[in-house]
Amino acid sequence: MEMKSCTKMNNKSIILLRLAGLLLLLASPVHADFAVLVHEAVLVEKTTESEEESEVEVLTDATYLTFGGWAVTDADFIDVTAMSFDFQGVSSVSSAILRLPIEAVYSQDDSAPLQLEVFSDNGLIELTDYSIGFPIAYAQQDAFDLSQLEFDVTAAVNAALNTGSFVGFRLSSTLARAAVDVSTVPKFAGVKFFPDQFELEFTPGSVPATSPDIGAFDGYTLEVPLIDAPGLGQGYAQFRLVDINNQIFQLTKAVVDAGEIEPPLSGIELFDCDAISAPTGIAAVATGTASYSINSGILDIPDTAFIENQFSVRLEFIEGTELMLFELLEFSPISMSQQRAWFQTSPEG
Repeated sequence: MEMKSCTKMNNKSIILLRLAGLLLLLASPVHADFAVLVHEAVLVEKTTESEEESEVEVLTDATYLTFGGWAVTDADFIDVTAMSFDFQGVSSVSSAILRLPIEAVYSQDDSAPLQLEVFSDNGLIELTDYSIGFPIAYAQQDAFDLSQLEFDVTAAVNAALNTGSFVGFRLSSTLARAAVDVSTVPKFAGVKFFPDQFELEFTPGSVPATSPDIGAFDGYTLEVPLIDAPGLGQGYAQFRLVDINNQIFQLTKAVVDAGEIEPPLSGIELFDCDAISAPTGIAAVATGTASYSINSGILDIPDTAFIENQFSVRLEFIEGTELMLFELLEFSPISMSQQRAWFQTSPEG
C-alpha cells in the first residue's frame, strides 16, 4: 500500500512539474532578434556641368556608388547612405527598431535634418536604389548633437516584407543643395555614420493593430474611417501597402451602411461594381470625407495623418485583380490653410 501511494504521489508531482513548465513557457516573453546587414553603400548624385547651367533635374538613379556611411549634401553632390537587411523568411514583425550610430555631424545653423526612406530590396545596394520605394520619407529627425539615430520602423518593415525578405533603407540630408553654406569648412552638411555598426532589432509576430476611428497611415496600414460611396451610403475601409516599390495597396477590410439595402454590404462588396447599380453622378460629400467613384475606380482621401503631417491621398482600383488592389496616384502634403478651411466648412465644425 505504501509503494502504491508513493507511486501515485510521484505521478502527481511529475504532472504538476509539467504543468508548471508549460505555464512558464507560455508566460515567457518573445525574444527579439536582429536582421542581418547584408550590404551597405553610399549612393552619390553628382551635378554635371549641363545641370549647373540649367535647372537641376531629379535623378532616378545614383551617379555612382562609394562607401563610408555618408549622408551629406554639397553644392555639387548628394551622398545618401543605403543599407539592406535580410529577415531570413520572417513574414511579419510586431516591432522593429533601426539604430544608426553617428561618427560625425556636420551641422549648419545648429541643425542637421535627415530623412529615412524605405524600399524592398534584393540584398544588393545598386544605382537604381536611389529612388525606389515609397515616394514619401518614412521619418525625419534632426541629428544635431546626437550620437545615434533610432527609428521605429515596424510598419515600414511589414510593408517591405510583402515582396521579399530584404528590406532597404536610405538616409539623406533634407538640406537643399542651394541652401548649403559653401563658405564653411567642410563645404557640406549632414552626417557621417559608422556603417559597420548599423543594427535592426525586431520581434517576429503579428502586425500591430491600428485604430479604425482615425484617418491615418503608419507606413503599412491605411485607415479610412469615413468613405462616401454614391448609391451605398457611407462606410469604413482599411488598406495595406503590399508592394512598397510599386506603391500598390490592398483592400483588407471594408464595411458600408447601405441604408435601405438589406443586408448592408461589407468586405470587398464595398467596391464591387456588380453589387450595386452604377450611380448617375458623384454625390456631394462632407468636407474631409473620402469619396469613391465606382465608374472611375478612384478613391479620394482628402485628409490622412502620416509622420505628424496631413496628406491627401488618391488611389485607383486595378481592374482584373481578385485581391482588390489599388495603385497609389497621389500622396500630397496639405497646407495648414487647407486644413483650417476644411475644419471651418465641416458640418461638425
